[in-house]
Amino acid sequence: MATFNPRIVKSRSTDPFYNLTYEEMLLQTLGENDVVLLLWQNESSVILGRNQNVWRECRLKELELSTGSIVRRRSGGGAVFHDLGNINFFIYNPSEKLQPTFTNGHCYKSFETLGY
Repeated sequence: MATFNPRIVKSRSTDPFYNLTYEEMLLQTLGENDVVLLLWQNESSVILGRNQNVWRECRLKELELSTGSIVRRRSGGGAVFHDLGNINFFIYNPSEKLQPTFTNGHCYKSFETLGY
């Protein structure tokens, strides 16, 4: 029976480039027995999936006036706006033995514990 190594990681950075790079680094380096919940907040930014067109998805003049950043993540998905008013999370759970209800329960408890 596998021994799991559950962890909660909260980024202290609000730099969207750092946080998305950190997320990718975790994805590349964690093992099959690791279970990680990563929490972070970003300064004003638009996060684009790998297939999104920046000119179609963003109000570029408004973003420039607000000193926001445009960041492309390696994964797919749509364009989303981040700022300090929302929390972002990444769950690394490669094991088929851990059910979504188990993981979701730990997420909710973690949010409460960290004051979200």
